[in-house]
This record gives sequence, structure tokens and C-alpha cells, in this order.
Amino acid sequence: EDGILRLRPRSDEGFMIVVAGLETKFLKAAEEGDHLVVETEVVEFGRVTTRWRQRLLRDDEVLVRQEVTAAVTNLEGRPLRFPERMKEELGSYRA
Repeated sequence: EDGILRLRPRSDEGFMIVVAGLETKFLKAAEEGDHLVVETEVVEFGRVTTRWRQRLLRDDEVLVRQEVTAAVTNLEGRPLRFPERMKEELGSYRA
């Protein structure tokens, strides 16, 4: 485990993770050639949604703060209860 969150497509499991809301604060500009890192932590799990907090960094400098609300839907776009296996996979990223 390298500590990197990799979300893979889940259509083969009958569901999708979709962005339901996004709030972004741009604090400083990135420049061409910058090495950027995105840090993500899971803030909470609801029945069908989850909230994540993200920071975009250049070295130790925060350039962007973001909060993402993601939902789980079936392949037709109808909301589903958040799968337990996904909660387990994301559990180590819990704030």
C-alpha cells in the first residue's frame, strides 16, 4: 500500500461514483512545470453520499482547497446506498 487513492471504474459491479457537489477555493496559481500533489481525506459517509476534502499542493504550499460530495448511483443514475466494500476501501483515508 503506497497511500495513494485510486478510484477505478465500478460499472462491472453495477454502480458508479458521481460528483454531486463541488466547492473550490483557489488560493494561488500553479505554473507550468510545477510538481503538484493532491491530498484527499474522507470527511464523512452518508447513506448514499460521501464528503471528501482535498488540497492541491506545490511542495508545502496550498494552492487549492476543495470539498467534494460524491454519490453512488446504479448504471441508470438512480441513487444507491453506499456499498460497504467501498466504505472499507476508503476507510484508511478517513479524516
